Amino acid sequence: MLGALDDGQGVVLLLLEKAGTPRDAASWTPDMWARLGRELAALHGTPPPTDDYWRRPDILLQALTAPDTAAVTAFWQPALPQLAEVVARRDELLTRSASLPAVLVHGDCHTDNVVFSDGRPVLCDWQESVIGRPVSDLAFLSVRATPTGITVPPALLDAYAEAGSHDRGALEQALLAEELAMFVFLWPGYATYIDRVGTERIHRRGRELADRYFRDTDR
Repeated sequence: MLGALDDGQGVVLLLLEKAGTPRDAASWTPDMWARLGRELAALHGTPPPTDDYWRRPDILLQALTAPDTAAVTAFWQPALPQLAEVVARRDELLTRSASLPAVLVHGDCHTDNVVFSDGRPVLCDWQESVIGRPVSDLAFLSVRATPTGITVPPALLDAYAEAGSHDRGALEQALLAEELAMFVFLWPGYATYIDRVGTERIHRRGRELADRYFRDTDR
């Protein structure tokens, strides 16, 4: 570390010499994804801080409670045939996504915020860290990767589940609800930044998630 600053009000700045080397997500191997899964399990397994600073507003909760219906409809119709039902069941989505105990989450977990040091993933850019749903970090990885054509491999969740303490079935159910909710209710706000191909990928992923969600919950 080259230097540090603590303002005494919960803000700490660190000047690091070198945290690691960034790797394009397209070049990540299943083992690299698995290593990240274990790192996230370790993060989520640490005792969460108790200060109120870490309990900031939850943007997904806000979007589910008071959705921007016009933006959601404009982005998802007619690409998502189940849109009306997804909107009608958003309380259920929140309940399922929040079914696991709250933990300290990174809050902005995507591949651009991960570097590798001697093969180990190092998470950067921590200013969005909060006490929140563990599946939010896992879901956001997929949400950010999808428009680029990258599919998060099963190795991530397999390693996370093996290293963590959550029931696998409950974990998968919560993750499915979280990712579907993120795509439907948060993504429309960023739609203008994505090209046509990226948008088509998001629409396809949204349909896949909705199909799985209703198949699993309605059987």
